[in-house]
Amino acid sequence: NALVQYLKAGETKVETFTVTALEGTQHTVSVTIHGVNDAAVFAPGGRQGYVQEDTHFSSEGRVSVVDGDQGEAVIVAQTATRGLYGQFSIDAAGFWRYELNNADPAVQALGTGDTRPETFTVTTLDGSSTTVTIVVQGLDEPVVPATRPPVEPPPVVVTPPQPAPAAIPAPAIPDPVAPPAPPTPFNATVLPANSLSAPSPAASPLVAAVQSRELDLLLQARGDYYELYTQRGGFQMLVIEAPQPRLSLYHGIADQYAETEIQTSFSVPYDAFAHTDPNERILLRATLANGQRLPAWVRFDPRSGTFELVAPAGYRGELNIKVVARDSQGREASALFRFNVGDRRVAEASSRSGLSDQLRQAAALRSAEAKVRTLSAGQVPSDARAGAKAD
Repeated sequence: NALVQYLKAGETKVETFTVTALEGTQHTVSVTIHGVNDAAVFAPGGRQGYVQEDTHFSSEGRVSVVDGDQGEAVIVAQTATRGLYGQFSIDAAGFWRYELNNADPAVQALGTGDTRPETFTVTTLDGSSTTVTIVVQGLDEPVVPATRPPVEPPPVVVTPPQPAPAAIPAPAIPDPVAPPAPPTPFNATVLPANSLSAPSPAASPLVAAVQSRELDLLLQARGDYYELYTQRGGFQMLVIEAPQPRLSLYHGIADQYAETEIQTSFSVPYDAFAHTDPNERILLRATLANGQRLPAWVRFDPRSGTFELVAPAGYRGELNIKVVARDSQGREASALFRFNVGDRRVAEASSRSGLSDQLRQAAALRSAEAKVRTLSAGQVPSDARAGAKAD
């Protein structure tokens, strides 16, 4: 009965009853109800967090609690409680935050395969307690290339002045010669001035970021596409050779769908980005498209590029997520994609392509418009000439 369960330990409630005898005499009976402490009940979620050295410095969540005793479903607040690798804070409503001390030598000493749990005790007003556990994961440090000694310039050789050459007499004027006969006509088509020329066999450039249809076709025609990846110490992405070091968007990330209250995982594809240096160590970070942090129920591993999420019950909506790749030299490339949660019909009806697909469609449209302009000018496109030769 809620009229009784609200009583805390030490509180009492008196119920009085009047009893009347047959001759009319009345007596009073009093019953004293003593309250006892009801233990608080903590919700199962919201008590785990994750941070990583050099990439993910904070984690947030909420501890939810209910208590039958009136006014005791309140968390005892903590401010900047120090742990081994960072500090923990929680308010009376149960909202907590963990900040990693990334500059601590103990944190920087952790490797990619090292994980360390940090556990903090949370109590309510009646003394009931639970724990919040933070997983601290390490990350290997980037390899710094050895410094090469300076190269001495070659000595300057001074060439002494040479005597002036002797005068050469002018040649005799030859007798007039009849002009040759005109050449026999032949069938040929002059290439348009703005056509894409074939690459020189002496040079072997590969393009790191294919963001247009013309560059994509050039890569396929040359066949310089190798199954090479960047270092295992970071996110492994595709390596493509190019004349200059470069980190760029390649195929991007397609839109995703997740059900509520069901654990869903998704990994960033290895060809979402491309780099030109196989020795580079790539780190990823993920935020909402507007730069804000991901919700507490979305976890992202920056080394493997894996998203793990369990959307809360009743949640329906769309998350616009931005993934940024960064190399050791500070070069960055980013990709946007959408996570539809809780409404498969909307996700299927929208059928929206990812950012890389939109770029490719725009590039294909530009290529088609260029062909129309070429035909309007009376020139023959290169693919039409190739077909004529084949016939």
